[in-house]
Amino acid sequence: MVRIVVRRRTILCCTCMLAALTFAGCNSTATERSADESESAKLIGLLRSGDFQAIEQQMDASLRDGATEPTLAKMQALFPEGPPTSRKTIGYHSLRSGSQLNSEVITEYGFNDTTWVVTNVRIRKENAPVVVGFHATGLTRSLEETNRFTFAGKPFWNDCMAVLTLACGGLVLYAFVLCIRTPLRKKWRWLLFTLLGVCQLSFNWQTSQFGFRLFWIAIPPANASRVDYAPWYLFAGVPLGALIFLAKRRDLQLQAEAASRGLAN
Repeated sequence: MVRIVVRRRTILCCTCMLAALTFAGCNSTATERSADESESAKLIGLLRSGDFQAIEQQMDASLRDGATEPTLAKMQALFPEGPPTSRKTIGYHSLRSGSQLNSEVITEYGFNDTTWVVTNVRIRKENAPVVVGFHATGLTRSLEETNRFTFAGKPFWNDCMAVLTLACGGLVLYAFVLCIRTPLRKKWRWLLFTLLGVCQLSFNWQTSQFGFRLFWIAIPPANASRVDYAPWYLFAGVPLGALIFLAKRRDLQLQAEAASRGLAN
């Protein structure tokens, strides 16, 4: 069952919303996206003007209950008086299934560089648009500023993960370059193998939360990524290929030299 949720607590809601978009595909046209963004802006306009009844009329039946209007009033209170000084779409996802289009629009409203409100509107379209999700989160900084990569004010675990990621990446790079410079048979296979990593330790730079996958293969095993305004993530795995190559390098080199001498004779 879909529920309306309002949260003031920092950026947890925003992080979850954007993380969902990170791994989602988008198959809409530019026209559909523009229409969805306009529909989202219209709903937020109704919210700010206090026309809760108009919003409820567009909501899916599962969202309507006795707490709908008080919840919308709390969401309205997140917005300061006056027009926003900035408004931008920071996340968009849509999925079409037959004649039905499900869309999600995440928008950030800024007010004089002192207050930001991030809204998430989910709409189902088949005949008339139906609102199936409506969320708002108040922030004291823009999401881009909140999720920027910085060491300032970060706990010890952020430093540890940064060092681990760099060490893992550095070892893989060292093994790869050494493989290029080493006389080997079937060198291209070993070059690929040095990039192989297993398992995966992930780290959310903003929340300092770890994740772990035991059964995971990655090439390369260490990297950092960010999608739109979502938090930065660091990834580090066991550089299995690089470790095996470094352990067997001397034997592989001797085998290549022996094969070369045999061909010469």
